[in-house]
Amino acid sequence: MKIIFEDYLYDSDVLCRILPKELLSFSSDEKLVKTTYVGYFYSKDYQDAFFILPKVFIDSNGRPFGKDLTKEYFIENRNLTDWLGEIDAQIVSRLSFWLYMAIARYAERNCGTEILMNRDIQEIKSVGEYDCTTLIEIIQSLRKFNRDHQSLFTFIAKYNRSGINNIYWGKTICSVLPYLQDDTPVYLDFVNKKKNINFDEELIVLFYSVLEYLKEKYFFEETINLNYNLIPVHEIDALIEAEMGTIMLNKIRHKYFTDELVQLWNLLYVFFDKAERIATKNYINECVLAKSFNNVFEDMIDQLISDNKLTSLKKNKDGKIIDHLYTDNSLINNGNVYFIADSKYYKDSSDLGETAVYKQFTYARNIIQHNLNLYQKNPSDKNYLPAMRDELTDGYNIVPNYFIRGSVIDSDGNLYNYEDDGLINEFDKDHKASTSKLVNFHFQNRLFDRDTMVLQTYNINFIYVVAKYIEGEDEIVKAEIHKKFREDLINRFDNLYQFYILKPISISTTLEDALNMHFRQLAGKVIHPFKDADYLILALEKCENGNTETKLTKVSIKENDELLKNLEEDFCVLPSKLNEL
Repeated sequence: MKIIFEDYLYDSDVLCRILPKELLSFSSDEKLVKTTYVGYFYSKDYQDAFFILPKVFIDSNGRPFGKDLTKEYFIENRNLTDWLGEIDAQIVSRLSFWLYMAIARYAERNCGTEILMNRDIQEIKSVGEYDCTTLIEIIQSLRKFNRDHQSLFTFIAKYNRSGINNIYWGKTICSVLPYLQDDTPVYLDFVNKKKNINFDEELIVLFYSVLEYLKEKYFFEETINLNYNLIPVHEIDALIEAEMGTIMLNKIRHKYFTDELVQLWNLLYVFFDKAERIATKNYINECVLAKSFNNVFEDMIDQLISDNKLTSLKKNKDGKIIDHLYTDNSLINNGNVYFIADSKYYKDSSDLGETAVYKQFTYARNIIQHNLNLYQKNPSDKNYLPAMRDELTDGYNIVPNYFIRGSVIDSDGNLYNYEDDGLINEFDKDHKASTSKLVNFHFQNRLFDRDTMVLQTYNINFIYVVAKYIEGEDEIVKAEIHKKFREDLINRFDNLYQFYILKPISISTTLEDALNMHFRQLAGKVIHPFKDADYLILALEKCENGNTETKLTKVSIKENDELLKNLEEDFCVLPSKLNEL
């Protein structure tokens, strides 16, 4: 297995020897070349599998996997352990196969897509039920069979080895001359019970030998629990070169009766048939590739976080399409609001440009207006989310809106594993997530104004996203991710705003009367969290010199202090935090 990176410039003579020209993009002088595809390609000339990994594996300094190695190194060498260390090597090897499966899953979820290339003209028709179109599919099937049938292998091994050393007394008495001692026959030699050639174990030994061969050739992690004398890797290579694997299997074809062993025989036959045709070059290149891989990543994130019931709502009437949309408890109360996200699978200097940011603000406005339209047509419409707008204060709830981008390197400079979601707000890293271009407002210091919007940017573990995509939609995982987003957003707004609870001082003064006394001062700054709540929530932006991590607009401490002083005439003002409300 060798590795190429998407959208990475190579010398022309390097890639042109591996990939066909239709997969390449040349520089003006044709000295440099790159491929914009991601996926799997088997080269008949190299007799090796090449995985084209997404450019997310190139760090901001242009280093593959964040290592000081040249991109050509991953073509010239195949030993992943030497490159990355054992743990990271296993992650990359596993991911290479997963990317292949992810592209196949994308094709299933998006029928008729035009971004895929799938070519395998000389398709194998297996002897049994298997009909695998690529070598990678066969390898995946062999590995899955090993994982799913451990109990079968253990049973066969125990059964076939039981009683081997027991004495066969009938044959011993008939064929061995005893010595007499005190009129008692004493046997110094015995005939043990021996079995004939066991075809079950012969097939299993061949199976495990093939797994060991593939493990060395493609460097994937596979467990072989039973103690068999395996056929050496070089002998499996020789079987393939001499086209003897299929011949060997045909000789024992009718020795199996259980469904599992027939299934295993078929799998091994398909593997040897394909491997032998590749070895003799009676075979063309095969590939499963995706162009515009950002579309695949978008679909991965969509499965991970989006609500399928809102698919139609993602298509705005102005022609804009929201990447990801779901409902969850608001940051203020237990009512549901919309959460909006846009995915960028690769972090670069232009992916959060003015156009992308402007579109995200437009998405939020469209969603707010859509919700108002539902109310205006029918206030009792079950699809209307009342938590998005407060009738008492005319305040609008926070509409969470964020970018989400793929990352593969953790804080220690190592590859993420597939179990860690790696979800992190970029504000935690560089304190720049809330700079002016990611904030939109009409009036400063009015969090609950309809035009106030704060965009967040998140990184998520790309490897985790691929793994979950292959596993399929999981509501538990989706709920956990939603919870993380919500909790982080609450903490983020606590860093940006100081929240207060406002209660009327006078028992005889209603909440509405107290609000009306200061309405112009409080417009856009307060919201009534619950219909029956006897208090308001006030949000004031933290100031630059007010012990805050950042500022959104030019708000002074004096301005906020004067407002609080005026409110204390009619309200009991209690400092609080969003995560405590």
